Amino acid sequence: MRTHQWHSRWVEEKVYFRGEDYFRALIQDIEHARHSVSIESYIFELDRAGRRLVRALRAAGRRGVKVRLMVDGLGNPGWSNRRTEWMEKLGIQVKVFGPAAWQQKRSALRNLLAILMGEPFRFKYMNRRNHRKVAIIDSKIGFVGGMNVSDDIFESYRGKRFWRDCMVKVRGSGIQVFESAFEAEWSDSVAERRKRLASIRPGAEPLAWVNSSRRLRRAHTAFWRRSLTATEEKLWAVTPYFAPSLWLLRLLRRARDRGLDVRVLLPETSDVFFMDIINGIFVGSLLRRGVRVFFFQKAILHAKVFLTRDFAIVGSSNWTRRSFHLNLEADVVVQSESSRKDLQYEILSALGRSTEMTVETWRKRRWIRRLFEAVLRRWIKWV
Repeated sequence: MRTHQWHSRWVEEKVYFRGEDYFRALIQDIEHARHSVSIESYIFELDRAGRRLVRALRAAGRRGVKVRLMVDGLGNPGWSNRRTEWMEKLGIQVKVFGPAAWQQKRSALRNLLAILMGEPFRFKYMNRRNHRKVAIIDSKIGFVGGMNVSDDIFESYRGKRFWRDCMVKVRGSGIQVFESAFEAEWSDSVAERRKRLASIRPGAEPLAWVNSSRRLRRAHTAFWRRSLTATEEKLWAVTPYFAPSLWLLRLLRRARDRGLDVRVLLPETSDVFFMDIINGIFVGSLLRRGVRVFFFQKAILHAKVFLTRDFAIVGSSNWTRRSFHLNLEADVVVQSESSRKDLQYEILSALGRSTEMTVETWRKRRWIRRLFEAVLRRWIKWV
């Protein structure tokens, strides 16, 4: 899949690796918004970062800008209906995706009855999540990637425990894909949702990808298959959670068999405690085929980046079954030489602060880890 095969290009693309830089650019664009601001964030904390963004959104609303915020119910378990009402008084429309009982707009008595009947623990509320991190300004500018709204993405706030992540600012016709996906989930009408999703034609905007329906999930998976199959020279993958489907694992091994420089960068310490074990389950099969696997030692690695010689993919998709088959995700293709150079420099910098795993070291792992791997392997499909 060489550069000339893409029949579309972004008018503008800019990659951000630091929360400080991303937030500065996002708030600056919100301050210049004239018509609309739509934000999706799997996690939205009301910490210093969250309050800073709320102030910018409130100011935009006072200027007459249509401001909407969508958060995930499970990603924000502390979010309450009272918080939604408070934000709406500030001029920020709010929707909670897959809300728990206490996050819905209804009386306290109805919420109590719902909790007593076990509604928050029903499978439909817990399994499918809106994992996207997207901001759309005036239907022209988009921010897509892996950064939540949280102090965790700020090194100045968290120090060594900050989340190393990535966002991309893009401008171009592909923004319509992310906007249609947002409108589909915002609507309470099933017919309207289907209409919005039907307007997204897979491949028509080859630089913007979502997986909001069964049809779009098939196209999203096919896009990733093509990307891995047609890649030349190198294939570098950065992901915080590595529990791939068999087809993804096979394509990584086949890429190495074709002589490509295949590297996988994973976190040494994950923000989800059991992922430290799960991330290592498939490492052995990659190492035996010559794939180089690294574990990042500094900070918490949360970026989702796929880099080749000719293009890169940045987004919210983890290399897990859940991202490809259950969660709502958003990914963007970047092609410019400057973006690819920035990503390569950042990955090489991270590799320099990582430990490379070898087959010998892997075989010497402790028996207790092997036991946990065997147990957790049975639950891989739900990760």
